[in-house]
Amino acid sequence: MKIKSKKIIAFALSLGIMLPSCVYADNISKNQNAQVDMNNYLQGRKSPKEEKLIGEDRFDTAIKISQSGWNNGSERVFLVNSNSLPDALASTPLASKLDAPILLTNKNSIPYNVTEEIKRLNPAEVILIGSEGAISSSVKESLEDMEVLVSRIGGADREETSLLLTRQLDDTGDLGVSKVAVVNGYNGLADATSISSPAASDNTAIIYTGKDSIRSEAKNFITQNSTKTYIVGGEYSISKKLEGQLVNSERLAGTDRKDTNAKVLEKFYGKSSKVNNMYFAKDGSGREADLVDGLAAGVLASKTKSPVVLASGSLSSAQKSFIKKVKADKFVQVGGGKNSKPYAEALAFQ
Repeated sequence: MKIKSKKIIAFALSLGIMLPSCVYADNISKNQNAQVDMNNYLQGRKSPKEEKLIGEDRFDTAIKISQSGWNNGSERVFLVNSNSLPDALASTPLASKLDAPILLTNKNSIPYNVTEEIKRLNPAEVILIGSEGAISSSVKESLEDMEVLVSRIGGADREETSLLLTRQLDDTGDLGVSKVAVVNGYNGLADATSISSPAASDNTAIIYTGKDSIRSEAKNFITQNSTKTYIVGGEYSISKKLEGQLVNSERLAGTDRKDTNAKVLEKFYGKSSKVNNMYFAKDGSGREADLVDGLAAGVLASKTKSPVVLASGSLSSAQKSFIKKVKADKFVQVGGGKNSKPYAEALAFQ
């Protein structure tokens, strides 16, 4: 009995030594959390909510975006070739005005999961963006078999398609186009992705040009309608010579695509201390096709006048400054991969 008593006493003593240290450690953790909460309170901020719209591939990511923004269906759906970014990027303002999600397809066939999403949305009309060189007649026939009205907006090339989309935007609804964003349609696709959401929020058309030239029809439209013309990208994309031909122009350009993205963010959202959501997508560096997630997110972001941060690998210093200054209720990562690190970086600033 004495031996058992001694063991019990020894156990009790050891427990007595352990418990205070555990309680102490727990108190430290609670105090640290309380200090973080107090710091956030004193600085008038709280951590943003998080959402991740990441599919198995680009088609699935666009579907998740559609489900997030149009959970009750949509009267119209825009369908674009996943490998034809120029056509798609210029369509964002019109898609926003018609409150239509953008879904992706192959040239000759619609993936099964995309077909199922179109059925869920139950649209009265599906609008194909691009000529038959981008989306073939077989896709149109597949949609018609679903008893859906199918229309097409597509020109002989990307510049003509952007102008057709601009005219349609101008003719839709009571509000005509009074602002235009001019982007190089050949090497300025990242710039077009940067401007797509703010352009869509503000009924601003996106018109494609070359570096030194613009179609006469596009120039005439700008001259007759635009009270403000944003030139997106540096002189490598759009020359000073062309800038001189555009009325009421303002250039938004940085040293690279991330810096230009930051300039666009600052221009359209920098005066706000807070936005509803902040979206994070890849910037297409190394692989231009990665911009497709930012394209699909553009219309969703425009619904709440929210910015889309384009970054792969890391944020630029200018992007960091913007994120530190402008708070968001929710952070949304669109697509996985190279934008995961910038997304995590941004969370630390909020």
